[in-house]
Amino acid sequence: MKVLLVRLSAFGDIIHTLPALCALRDRFPDARIHWLVSKKCASLLSGHPDIDKLHVLKSSSAGGFLDARGVLRSERFDIAIDFQGLLKSGLLTWLSGSPRRIGRAFTHCREKPAAAFYNERIAPGQKHVIRQNMELLEPPGVSSPALHYRLALPEMTDLPDVFSQRPAAINVGAGWPTKYYPPEKWGELALHITERLGCAVVVFWGPGEESDALRVKEIAPLSVVAPPTTYPEMGKLLSLCRVLISAETGPLHLSVAVGTPTVCLIGVTDPDRNGPLDERSRVVLPPPPHVWDYRRKGSNPTALIPVSEVVEAVRPYL
Repeated sequence: MKVLLVRLSAFGDIIHTLPALCALRDRFPDARIHWLVSKKCASLLSGHPDIDKLHVLKSSSAGGFLDARGVLRSERFDIAIDFQGLLKSGLLTWLSGSPRRIGRAFTHCREKPAAAFYNERIAPGQKHVIRQNMELLEPPGVSSPALHYRLALPEMTDLPDVFSQRPAAINVGAGWPTKYYPPEKWGELALHITERLGCAVVVFWGPGEESDALRVKEIAPLSVVAPPTTYPEMGKLLSLCRVLISAETGPLHLSVAVGTPTVCLIGVTDPDRNGPLDERSRVVLPPPPHVWDYRRKGSNPTALIPVSEVVEAVRPYL
């Protein structure tokens, strides 16, 4: 059996799809499993032990789609599964030429017309997005799968000394303004952890976020700013930490995937759908009322979460 998985982006959503990949491999160990991913996110999947071949969509232009069509059709897939539910991912699933094309029902696709490209449609019954992804495996015969990620992590040398202390980690970034926690609050948290709880702190950051990380360092001088990393390198460093404190964004889900518990600050996404699916992790919410809409404008509920509540959530891990 030859299977194509389609999930182009983003990093956190790809991590949410990994348990489905692992479940498919566990159920069909001899299957040939391919994955179609965007160029930006390809590094996260490179070397994954359950992927036989990684296809990279070079661009979202007409030329990029035509190139993908030629490559995918030459593979002669038996099944193609779209985990994204967008028009472009649905179209690529159809362009693969697979006779079985599985995706979400019209009412559950992020872009409803995408469902027209599937000939087997699933209306998820589960709440969490990871469980919903796994439900797309029911037509091929995968049921009640265990939860695995099996990310391939790189070997790294010359690590900063802070990682030998099993530090607490802070991630200052957020994919949306409504998930943003101010660097001054991160700094207050880092100061409390380093000076009152006696634990080392390392501050992670992504593109365009270094100034926030340096602001945390300015407020909490004992904290250490992490070096610039790729996503796989960040995963390796997070695996050496005792806990990650972060908004609900890609690095948080990466931390769960590598086995490091998290304290998740959630202001605008439903924790039952997007929160860490990990019994060791904790979720901290802002004061009510809670409106689960990360695209909302005019306010940022995440920024209203008191530092004192984050401290209490972190304390048991330290």
